[in-house]
Amino acid sequence: MDVGKLADGLWWWSCDGWRAAYVELPETIVLVDPVLPAEPDELDRFWRALDRDVARLGRPLVVLATGALSDDAVAVRRRYRHASVLAPGVSPEGVEGHELRDGRWAYRIPAYGAVVGPADADLQQISGARAGDHVVRTGPDSVA
Repeated sequence: MDVGKLADGLWWWSCDGWRAAYVELPETIVLVDPVLPAEPDELDRFWRALDRDVARLGRPLVVLATGALSDDAVAVRRRYRHASVLAPGVSPEGVEGHELRDGRWAYRIPAYGAVVGPADADLQQISGARAGDHVVRTGPDSVA
């Protein structure tokens, strides 16, 4: 599992060729297209880190998807019983959902000057996106 920090509270991680995003907002913790490591030690490391963040912040966890909901997103929901998995087009406060031309979704997070969306999408079409924004491309690393 690889992890990268873009700003305090804005992270990406990838494993098994897929990338996801972690965002801390004043009211929630948001995971976009969460992906879980297949290797048991890495999975344990992932859960420990997320458990620590959820406990430290005391905020509800929200899962967003750019496309179809993955089994990994369902596993996150199962672990955190109070987590919300939001339908496409529904976003928590601080996140702006934007439907892409192909029916998938991207999310703009103004507080971070960030856009999170599918790796193969034209994220410049997102209303409010600016040059210099942090961009997290989720999904397969091979198309990023």
